Amino acid sequence: MAELTPLAWATFGSYTAGAVAFGLLSTLLLINRQRRLLGAAFFLACLINALWLGFLASWPWLPALPWPTVPGSESLRDAAWLFFLARLLRGESSQARTANRTLAAAALVLPLGWFVWAVWPGPVLPPSRTAYLMGGLIIAVFALFLLEQFWRNLVPERRWALKYLAIGMATFFAYDLLLYSQGMLYHHISPDLWAARGAVAVLSAPLLAVAAARDPDWSGELFVSRRLVFRTTILLAAGLYLLLMAAGGYYIRNFGGSWGEFWQIVFLSAAVTGGVVLLASAQVRARIRVFLLKNFHAYHYEYREEWQRLIHRLYRPQDARSPQERAADALAALLDTPGTALFIRDEAAGSDYVPAVISAIAIPPQTHESADSPMIRFLKRTQWIIDADTLTQDRRLHPDLELAEWLGNVPRWWLLVPLALDDDLIGFVVLTRPRAPRRLDWEDRDLIKVVALQLAAYLAQHQASQALSQARQFQAFTQMSTFLMHDLKNLIAQQQLLVKNAARHKRNPEFVDDMIATIDNSVQRMTRLLEQLRGSEAVTRRPLRVLDVLQAEAERTADRKPKARIHSPPEVTGAHIAADPQAFAMVLHHLIRNAQDATPEEGVIRVTLELFGNWVIIDVSDTGCGMSEDFIRDHLFTPFDSTKAARGMGIGAFQIRTFAREHGGSVDVESRPGQGTRFRLRLPRYVDDDRDDRP
Repeated sequence: MAELTPLAWATFGSYTAGAVAFGLLSTLLLINRQRRLLGAAFFLACLINALWLGFLASWPWLPALPWPTVPGSESLRDAAWLFFLARLLRGESSQARTANRTLAAAALVLPLGWFVWAVWPGPVLPPSRTAYLMGGLIIAVFALFLLEQFWRNLVPERRWALKYLAIGMATFFAYDLLLYSQGMLYHHISPDLWAARGAVAVLSAPLLAVAAARDPDWSGELFVSRRLVFRTTILLAAGLYLLLMAAGGYYIRNFGGSWGEFWQIVFLSAAVTGGVVLLASAQVRARIRVFLLKNFHAYHYEYREEWQRLIHRLYRPQDARSPQERAADALAALLDTPGTALFIRDEAAGSDYVPAVISAIAIPPQTHESADSPMIRFLKRTQWIIDADTLTQDRRLHPDLELAEWLGNVPRWWLLVPLALDDDLIGFVVLTRPRAPRRLDWEDRDLIKVVALQLAAYLAQHQASQALSQARQFQAFTQMSTFLMHDLKNLIAQQQLLVKNAARHKRNPEFVDDMIATIDNSVQRMTRLLEQLRGSEAVTRRPLRVLDVLQAEAERTADRKPKARIHSPPEVTGAHIAADPQAFAMVLHHLIRNAQDATPEEGVIRVTLELFGNWVIIDVSDTGCGMSEDFIRDHLFTPFDSTKAARGMGIGAFQIRTFAREHGGSVDVESRPGQGTRFRLRLPRYVDDDRDDRP
């Protein structure tokens, strides 16, 4: 056998590297033991591709093999890839299944026809070289067509997982298109393009491996030693780098003229120096390691289970611990640390961060961290997880990192995890070292950041709930006080009236009797208020003759003008309702007093009692100033919103509507500015079979 040329050696190295790359990929897929059809088809295509590349690498060493073995091996390789592509274009409808079978048949028939066309002798068929070039061009175009259809019909959610498959396969089929197009144009294949074909296959192998690791529908996860994959990748990269160096040096020497050897030495020296610098760079090695771990290895966390475990720890109903204790325990359990301390921002302490939870860690309870301290400012700005093991590196990356003095006195502290929502630092957690020694990697940090964000939202929600609860308590207290003041104001007005008239009518027996009755009524009402404050009041509803209560309230309000005029037809004088006497009297009192407040002394207040079916209707109309529709809609029934300035509490109309709704009735208001107002109170009529409500 004649001595091989440098180009032949480059060809041998290129195809050998491609065979090794696809051989490793096939081995990884075999270890994975994928039994599904698409996974088996992908494994078979990778294996045949590795054997084909190995055959082309060894073919110059085997001159006894006939020419048809080259198109035969290539047609077998193309058939495997085309069949895999056809199977990717599967569908659920009958038309899709028919099209899939057609594509699968074409994927097998086209390479077979290409092989027969290229090697079959005869006067009808063209020369074998032209047939070989034309067939290879057709196969490449058909494969790219299938890839285009596959990508076009792929749903967007699947493109993340399968984009590297499409790029990897498009790489070597697009190169085949270039190779055979150039061959058809110049009637022979360029030796340089043929030599680089194996190197192109090497470039596509990692892309296919990433796709295999990402898409579990047709290929499972690749469980391989991380260190083995990392070192193997470094060796492959170094080998490819050396091949590129050799090829570059070869072309520089041949085409550099009289200075060729000089430039070759300079190029090789620069390449070696650059390679050593890259391999010595910890950042480059770290980036390669992270890339491999993210794309070629199953995550060592089962994220669905971790999320369920976290939610169960935070929201377990039977857990009597505080939310702060639950949050601290959830993070400690995630990292298997025995000691933890949770610091929460305390608004009562000037927004300083104080310990809310201290468990199995030597931190004094009185420890606090100022909201303006350098450590807090750093955590707010970066939200960086501070690791005691990498503190030196962290300070090199973040010169402004300054820890609190008390943290240096905590024995065996390991991590300081910020709990932040956007730029708001809710708190931070200090953790001791885990029970089993470990170092954080990128996946640990990603998981801790996600859990910390959830814990920050959980604690912020708890703080907001506490603030809302306190606000509601204050609101309830304020509302109760306002109702109490409103009733006391009316009672005081009655007592003031008695005192005012006592000097003039104290010797009048009728006045004395009326005064005693008024004081007795005031005592009863104040007793009722005290029962309300104690929460011991029992609502007692009993039948009330509406006209009697209405006349009594008209007399009580007769001290002011205009006086209320009662109009009731004879058929309604005996109408009854079931209600609490004090509450019903208070509602009527509010209706008449509100009309008096809005009506001048020369005006008219008319109170009409009517019956409508099973309803008792009480109309209170006046000729006062009236109200606008906007005021009625937005302010009239809003508690504590009064137009009477210091004279009113703004709850009269609110009490009227509340009473009506509690008794199954309603209240309607009709009013126009300058034309008076009418309140219509509608209450269900009380009818007793033993009682005659007729007059």
